[in-house]
Amino acid sequence: MRELARRTVPLRVRAGVMRAVRRLRAAGGPRTVLVTAGRRLRWRAALTHRVLVAPRWRLVAGERDPAALPVVMCLWNRPHLLARTLADLAAQRDAPPLRLLLWSNRPENDAAFLSAVRAHGASGAIASVEFHSSRVNLGGIARFVVARHLAPAKESQPFVMIDDDEAVSADFIRHLLDAYQPHGLAGLWAFEVVAGYWDRRELAAGAEADYVGTGGSICDTRLVHQRGFFSRLPARFGFLEDIWASAQAKRAGWHLTKVVTPFEFLSEDDNQYHALRDLKTVFWDWLYSAPRG
Repeated sequence: MRELARRTVPLRVRAGVMRAVRRLRAAGGPRTVLVTAGRRLRWRAALTHRVLVAPRWRLVAGERDPAALPVVMCLWNRPHLLARTLADLAAQRDAPPLRLLLWSNRPENDAAFLSAVRAHGASGAIASVEFHSSRVNLGGIARFVVARHLAPAKESQPFVMIDDDEAVSADFIRHLLDAYQPHGLAGLWAFEVVAGYWDRRELAAGAEADYVGTGGSICDTRLVHQRGFFSRLPARFGFLEDIWASAQAKRAGWHLTKVVTPFEFLSEDDNQYHALRDLKTVFWDWLYSAPRG
């Protein structure tokens, strides 16, 4: 906590976090509750700071191109898959130059991530690869933190999100761009939800969706400039940014659409959704059981 506050969190935010932790300790709650609450407070403090202060990007390969399409990717526990993603993106056909922005949520794996990038370099469709290491694991919401600093609030800028466990075809970027529209969120993992998060229907290409997964998607940056997009996300649901983004886009009257493009999921055994499966149901019900601001 002290290191976090010293290097990444403003003093006023740190003071609030520490006061809240002291109150929890004074209440004599179980240690597991204290640890969970402390982590949520630390996550909230780091998120608040990063929304206000743009992350520093380290250029690892290539040269920045002002005309490049931003592609945002969060990294955590699968450095062995990064080389495959780099190869897939480099092989894109009929695509603009790509600015790949890698956000590491696990600094102990940074050396492996950077080794993969340096071994591959910037080639093909990839114009540049930039890297940011976060001392606090923000989870997938970090994708939207990155988007927050890509364009001003009133400008429309498409950005792509991809996960490291997705193998995509050489037409992936082109198919996403074909589906893109201002005030829109479109992706390959999209469904119509019937009665609950896991009660859902498959969709045809271009069909209107209730939910779009962040991995393998394209979005207008204006989504993250909506009032309360970050501050109203409850910390206990902080790692369910896919559900949150879909709900915020839907309630703003945006178009959520299905993109049909070849892809394959890799390394399913270490996907974090296994630990979040039940929480997804709780969050969906919480969002749609009553009107939310």
